[in-house]
This record gives sequence, C-alpha cells and structure tokens, in this order.
Amino acid sequence: MSPSRRGNAGACRRAWPRLKVRWPSRWPWVCTACSARLRPGETVLIVAGGPIGLLVAYWARRMGAARVVVADLAEHQRARALALGATGFAISGPDLAGQAADLCGGLPEMVFECVGKRGLIDTCIGLVRPQGRVIGVGLYTGGDSYDAFRAISKAVTVIMSVFFNMHEFGMALAALTGGACAPQRVITDRIGLAALPATFEALRVRAAHCKVLVIPGAA
Repeated sequence: MSPSRRGNAGACRRAWPRLKVRWPSRWPWVCTACSARLRPGETVLIVAGGPIGLLVAYWARRMGAARVVVADLAEHQRARALALGATGFAISGPDLAGQAADLCGGLPEMVFECVGKRGLIDTCIGLVRPQGRVIGVGLYTGGDSYDAFRAISKAVTVIMSVFFNMHEFGMALAALTGGACAPQRVITDRIGLAALPATFEALRVRAAHCKVLVIPGAA
C-alpha cells in the first residue's frame, strides 16, 4: 500500500476505533470517502441520490462531515437521503448552487460527482468553494472536458476514486450490522429470478427503486 493510502486507512481507523471486523466487502464507497481526505466538520455536496450517492452520504456523515447535502432530480430520493444521514436535500437544476450554499452554510468544501455523465465534473468544479475538492465517483467512458481556467483560478483539487483496501472492506461489513441507519436502507425490493425480466423492463425508465436484491429461490 502506498504512503497516501496508509494515511487514509489510518484516518479511517481513528474514525472507527471500535471496528473489529476485517473480512472483505464489495462496497467501494468507504474508499471514496477515505480517498477524498474528508475531515471532521467539513461540508459536502453529493450530485445524484442514486445508490452510489446515498452510500457516499452515509459514509461522509459517519466520517465526521458536519453537513451533507444530496442533490437529485427526483423528490422521492429525499426521504432515503435523510434516512441515511444526509442533513439536507436539493433538487438538481439551474439554482443548485444557491440551494447548496444555503444548506451547507456557504459553498461546499467537497463535491462528489456520482452520476458518470459528460460535463458533470465541470459542473462540480463550479459548485465547490475555492480550494475545495471534487471527487469523481461516477464513471463516464466516452471522454470528458472541463473549464481548466475556472478549475485553476479556484485552485480546485480533482480526485478520482476506485480502489479500496482490506480495512475499508471491514468497515463496510461492520456497517451491515448497524442499527436504524444501516446501509440496507438502499434496498427497495427483494425479488426472485422469475420476476427478473419484468423488473429489468421497469428499470429501463427512471423508477422509484434504488437497489433491487435478487434472491434465487424466492417467490
């Protein structure tokens, strides 16, 4: 592990002093919060309230963020975001910067891009405060561009996150045994294999579902 990754893991250990579980998990959202070098008391804006954004909100709060605002196009994501620890919710649109500033008490210090759509890294650079950090979590494979002059003039740091380590695996597993705010809240339905084709068709359009868990053998 590189020195920077060891430092991030050390910060996580200080934030979770009672952690005992060390087995692997497959949730990289722990790593995202660690890689972003989130410090207690910071303000966070998360662009998109799907499964990725909601889990980033969950970990940001548990790592000490003072204010965590989730922005999404759909109003029905508000209750999920607040249940997972967000302190505020905004509807994405032309006035998002103003909403975020009101809910964060000023421009946010960190903005997480959790969509993976061309142009959104640039949008997030515009939303973050000077000398803030933009974290790319969503994946867009078609290439992207941004306003370099604006990024430089604001001294913005852009961080990309994907890899995670064994300590972070353990943190994710420990969270699954949590109480009222356990991350299982992102699961909105449980289906058997027979219902899979119809569910895929329903998900072709933006639906109220967040995560659908497939249980082989379930009715």
